[in-house]
Amino acid sequence: MSNPYINLYKDTVTGDDYSGTVVSTGGAMTAPVSCTLDASQASSEIIKLAVRCESGYEVNGACTISIVDDLDNHWKLDTSSSGSFNSTSITLNGVEDWNRIFFAKASSNYSEDPGQYTRAKIRVSALIQAATSDDEEG
Repeated sequence: MSNPYINLYKDTVTGDDYSGTVVSTGGAMTAPVSCTLDASQASSEIIKLAVRCESGYEVNGACTISIVDDLDNHWKLDTSSSGSFNSTSITLNGVEDWNRIFFAKASSNYSEDPGQYTRAKIRVSALIQAATSDDEEG
């Protein structure tokens, strides 16, 4: 089941903005995160992504983004495009209703046969709450 209060975005995502194409939810594969790799070259590609809440909502605490069902260990995450990409999980704080950028790295290896790999999924785990206003007078 997908959470309608928080989404992943791809393509032309910009930090602190509302840009990008929403990644498919509920397994619909209408806009999956994808890339083409050459296993004979053991190639890799870094993909810029964003997470954000719907307008009027925010994450209470930390937001964990993880790769699941990646049986061949092709995907890694990092908070920087120049990061080490050694983990299948990252934690982001301060996720609100504007883009919070992170990066996924897909890699191939020499032992793979050509084909379409669709098992891996990106999971977002967070406690969503109504946004609090910092500009309230008291």
